[in-house]
Amino acid sequence: MGQRDSYRAASLEVWHHRWSRRYQVPTGLYADTVNEALADVNRYIDLGYIQIKLYSSLNPAFVAPIAKLARKRGVRVSGHIPNGMVASQFVEAGADEIQHINFIMLNFLANKVKDTRTPERFTAVGDYAAKIDLDSKPVNDFIQLLRDHGTTVDVMVAAFEGMFTGRPGQVSPDMAPVLDHLPAQIQRSAYHGGLAVTPANDQLYRDSYETMLRMTKKMYDAGIPILAGTDATAGIMLHRELELEVKTGMPANKALQIATLNAARLLKQDGNVGSIGVGKQADLLLVEGNPAENISDIRRCRLVMKNGTLYDSAALYRAVGIAGAK
Repeated sequence: MGQRDSYRAASLEVWHHRWSRRYQVPTGLYADTVNEALADVNRYIDLGYIQIKLYSSLNPAFVAPIAKLARKRGVRVSGHIPNGMVASQFVEAGADEIQHINFIMLNFLANKVKDTRTPERFTAVGDYAAKIDLDSKPVNDFIQLLRDHGTTVDVMVAAFEGMFTGRPGQVSPDMAPVLDHLPAQIQRSAYHGGLAVTPANDQLYRDSYETMLRMTKKMYDAGIPILAGTDATAGIMLHRELELEVKTGMPANKALQIATLNAARLLKQDGNVGSIGVGKQADLLLVEGNPAENISDIRRCRLVMKNGTLYDSAALYRAVGIAGAK
């Protein structure tokens, strides 16, 4: 369970442990039957959660019943695509949101991947995504399916930049803008590299990442709601996510809106957060510059107001060993 960077709801990971006990992680719940899964969903809705997250190791037969229950109770369903399904089937089963752009690409690689609970969900994308024709009928039909169902995609392109384009001994590109601000032990981790590549597939993995960015823009242009998640260090990596969204061709002001008002609207929280207005929660950032024109100015935060309490950004960073933005 956790809260995303941009006013996202807390989420629940529901698992099926006999289906994939060796693929589990030490978070979430484990359900042997659909009735157990539904009981877990009810429990968390009763506790006030507003979104249910499903993971790759969930029995795919559980998705439709979970989605039906969640919709009946006014709660969204999001997550990874369970092994044995592709993204289009996840959407048709009733999921409201797909997380991670790699699962979008895997929709077109079903005959290339044996088990998406393994690192294949990354390496297969590196091996084949660059070869997907984004103007093809299967891709256009899939995007139309997303539109027809009102599906949201939390792309998290920053989570894959280092994975697909980072190389051992070189600074990971997602960390480069903030490297000299970080503690030494964190700086060292920026040189580890991403997925293992060879001279034969080095450029292919870079091209596959560029295809993921182009797919993100294609979905955006088609009106698919895009969200700005990170799956990375809170407080420093959301900035990179927004920069990469702008790199795809999105206007900077729209990237800011994706991370604020659009997320709040999606979760029906925009009456309280997501924009500045009388009576809304006093969550504000004071930034030196204009990120609506130059998105990287979002890194130059000077003051943060949370629930009406004012904090000095530089002091907060220093408290965790990070040098503030210049």
